[in-house]
Amino acid sequence: TLIKIIMGLIEPDSGVINIDNTNLSSIKKSWQKKIGYVPQNFSILDDTIHENIIFGGNNEDNHGEKIKKVIKDAYLEDFINTLPEKTRTIVGPDGKQISGGQAQRLAIARALHQDPKLIIFDEATNSLDEKTEEEIIKNIYELSKNKTIIIITHKKSLLRNCDKVFKIEDGKLTRIN
Repeated sequence: TLIKIIMGLIEPDSGVINIDNTNLSSIKKSWQKKIGYVPQNFSILDDTIHENIIFGGNNEDNHGEKIKKVIKDAYLEDFINTLPEKTRTIVGPDGKQISGGQAQRLAIARALHQDPKLIIFDEATNSLDEKTEEEIIKNIYELSKNKTIIIITHKKSLLRNCDKVFKIEDGKLTRIN
């Protein structure tokens, strides 16, 4: 619920949310364009890896540096290089042609391709093996130099490099570092 409020998808029951001293309700559309969201349950198009990454977004970069970078940051490079059609490979409905971890990394690449100012990872690495998760988290922390990252997780190990860590318990938000 808190993340949906921050994203401007639902209104708080009371009070207001301010972003840089501006009421979120007055800047909702422009605010939402600045957010990349990687949910725990995501959708994969019955289309190519490329189309799943750009997801109807700007295709002027095509296979240029931007898409190569998000593929690398999402730790998809080695997997894609094994495919005969590379990023033109069809992944099937709901990503049935690829593993759950590969689909999850595809969803992460999609969020990164938007080049958002805020990226929210909502249990976004739960289908990944430990080594892949570690590499992606390392890349995410590297991104945090220029972006705001919110990581929602039950794994404390993923939070070790966070500037601020909060816990929600019994309906209360508490800072724990």
